[in-house]
Amino acid sequence: MLNLSENLIRFRKERKLTQSDVAQHLGITKASVSKWETGQTMPDVALLPLIASFYGVTLDELMGYEPMLTNQQIQAIYERFTSRFASESFDSIFTDIQIEIRRYYSCCPFLYQMAVLLLNHCNPKIITKEEPDKISRIQKFIVSLCMEVEKKSNDPVLRENACSIRMMTSLQAGNYEAVIDGLSDLLLPDRVGGQEALLVTAYMAKGETEKADQAAQIILYRHLLLLIQQSMQRMILHTHNPKQLKKIIHRTDILIETYHLMHLHPNTAAGYYYHSAICMSGLISDFSEEEILSRIEKYCRAVILLFRDNIQIHGDEYFPYITEWFSNNVLGNVSVRHKKEVMESALEAFDHPVLQNLNLEKLREMKTTLIKECEFYVRT
Repeated sequence: MLNLSENLIRFRKERKLTQSDVAQHLGITKASVSKWETGQTMPDVALLPLIASFYGVTLDELMGYEPMLTNQQIQAIYERFTSRFASESFDSIFTDIQIEIRRYYSCCPFLYQMAVLLLNHCNPKIITKEEPDKISRIQKFIVSLCMEVEKKSNDPVLRENACSIRMMTSLQAGNYEAVIDGLSDLLLPDRVGGQEALLVTAYMAKGETEKADQAAQIILYRHLLLLIQQSMQRMILHTHNPKQLKKIIHRTDILIETYHLMHLHPNTAAGYYYHSAICMSGLISDFSEEEILSRIEKYCRAVILLFRDNIQIHGDEYFPYITEWFSNNVLGNVSVRHKKEVMESALEAFDHPVLQNLNLEKLREMKTTLIKECEFYVRT
């Protein structure tokens, strides 16, 4: 933030100087120095380098400008905007986000997190009759932020993450060719993989067993969540093939239960149980109503556990290192969306058209229970 007047006072007092000393050195009046320090006036632009040199600081330090933010500062800004999204209009928040981006445009980690923030809050609810193309404009803005990070950042991981967010945004925007062009190399048969396993092997060879186990946990955890995600996508591809759909659901059920994902990662478990219920509802002649409703019940249980966990990622006795690992993220364990918004999305799930053919009374009971069980955690 710009705190010139405060900094002028601080730097002068740190050096045990009087206003007269400063005035004499700069060839101005003591009254001018006093007005600068009280914020009544600003020094002439030509004097700023001389003042900075006199105090032995940079111009950025003199002005109180921080072009690069710490992880804690980024987290604080992200949390502030997330909280505002729960109660304020998108337009007013978006304007302030753009102001912050202009202020810290050289800070690539911040640009990336703002892209993530906007992607998580850019949804159909913000469309108005006056601005039917609003989402499209915001998506283009997100893509531009990601491209800036990919171009400027020296961090290969950050560049890769920015590319992923750009691909997600392009997918949402219906720009499928951009996604295919950007990611099709992943399927090349001669692409060398297994680098992660090599890292674990190297730690083991050095006798660093704890680091080897930590690395193995992270790799397994990531691939486990990806496996569930890919299984859900395969379900969509086989919604007209009940035999294959049953096989996919059966094997994924075993995976969810084996790794206790209901407690380890309730968000993933909730998504899976809901997703499978929707796919099964489209084949009502091949799946009983009880089977489908039982999955909605599991969905509700997972959502309740998610709120009890304060919507934070954590490990368990099998993955003890995951909590510490994720806390090292720029945002730490901060939720990407406010609890109120997450709850609204959880309840909207009951409005899916294919569910309206089921026992509506039973669905209403589940929804009521979900609201009751989560009410306290949403408020806190």
